[in-house]
Amino acid sequence: METPASEALEVDLHRIELRFADARLLEPRAVDALARSIEQSGQLIACIAVPEEGSNRLALVDGYRRILALRRLGRDTACVESRACDLAQALLRVLARANTEHATQLLDALASSPLSFSLPLETLQAEMSNPQCRAKSAR
Repeated sequence: METPASEALEVDLHRIELRFADARLLEPRAVDALARSIEQSGQLIACIAVPEEGSNRLALVDGYRRILALRRLGRDTACVESRACDLAQALLRVLARANTEHATQLLDALASSPLSFSLPLETLQAEMSNPQCRAKSAR
């Protein structure tokens, strides 16, 4: 099942749950450079999040550096695409689009896993073979 395209919205930073922040590598120079870019050109790429069940908060999937840069600049909002899927699906979709080598390894592991997975592996494989995904991973 394909996730419908989502529209980017301005979301208050206090509504964004940084659930995976502790698992991220801190790269202060990259955040500083991104903050300078955002200050000059604005936020060009929306963060990706999924709604948290039972609240008005969003769990951030992609865009941790952007959020840090926006906070560093004293901003109150971020441009965010809210995806209509569960957190696991959103994480795998971002991974499939960001780095096809690691996504391929993950898909191989999922294919041999006894765990059930609600997103068809064929969907992720199709996204990985999309030319736009390959172009993004080459950056």
